[in-house]
Amino acid sequence: MDHESQSGGESSNTPDLELVAEMRAGIDEIWDRYLPGTLYMTLGLSLPQIQVVLNGVYSLVFDDLQEYLRKDPAAKSDRLVLRTYTGFKAVMTYRIANALYYLEDIQQAFIRESHARRMSEDAKKLTGIDIHPAARIGPGFVVDHGVGTVVGETCEIGARCSLLQCVILGSRDTVHPQTGKRHPTLGDNVSIGGFASIFGAVRIGDNVSIGPRCIVTEDVKSGNRVTRVNELQITRGPLHEKVKIFGVVPNSDTVTVYGDNFSVIGKVSLVDAKGNRHMLCSANILQHDDATIVIRLERASPDTNLTSAESATNVAKLEFRTENSTLTFESIGLRVALETLFSNGEQI
Repeated sequence: MDHESQSGGESSNTPDLELVAEMRAGIDEIWDRYLPGTLYMTLGLSLPQIQVVLNGVYSLVFDDLQEYLRKDPAAKSDRLVLRTYTGFKAVMTYRIANALYYLEDIQQAFIRESHARRMSEDAKKLTGIDIHPAARIGPGFVVDHGVGTVVGETCEIGARCSLLQCVILGSRDTVHPQTGKRHPTLGDNVSIGGFASIFGAVRIGDNVSIGPRCIVTEDVKSGNRVTRVNELQITRGPLHEKVKIFGVVPNSDTVTVYGDNFSVIGKVSLVDAKGNRHMLCSANILQHDDATIVIRLERASPDTNLTSAESATNVAKLEFRTENSTLTFESIGLRVALETLFSNGEQI
């Protein structure tokens, strides 16, 4: 997708010299604020040494800017991203802090690390995005709608990766702090949806997509997609004191509900948002024991397709009944089963 700059009208593939100058001035301003000339001269650094470091930052930040344009349809121009995107501001500040953190020309590690942490902490207060300056992140990094996102100290992130809001790349154990590698490693072209969390020194391969609200604690192979299908929202009545629901799993021709004390349940129904019997499909028990209920879903009419049934399937709930009580719940697993039911034109 080609985006045009606000001033020149040229494709972003052709560098806009005014834009580059504005970007570099912003980077220089942040650097000078935290490491002014009087300080780096005291530390024995020369201006040419600093310029070499900043040239590397300019290149990475420009790559990040281009990736925002490529991945975010709302990014109408490069200047819009540069001037208004707090996620981009957090990434740009991280690039500067990271360059300072690993600047071996400053031999006093405390000086490097403390000033780099000041940058990242101030950026966190400004943007709500917490990226540790020691994390190692490849080019083309995007954090979009990123409030609440955390990238831990020993994270390693490949090229062209993107994170949404409230993503946590953290360690598994905060009660007993660990040393060494304790945060995730992401390959190239990894995208992570909002509110997802990856804990521990796990490896996420190339070209992996991790969906919203997933919790990952094991390695994920390249090319895989991680989604969450067992999320439940339960409306509790008196029956919840007896019945526990652990998950709903859509299968090829059934929906299986796992839980405890299901023997007290006498009937299963499919209801709509108001608790009325669902008009487009019904639920019938195939198997039933204390820990498992296997349910077959049937369409009321073979002519009903997914388009006309979409709003109804999104609000469909399962209702468990005894003689004098009910328990109603909805789940992503049920929604997946209903979408398959209507899109295939078959019973499930």
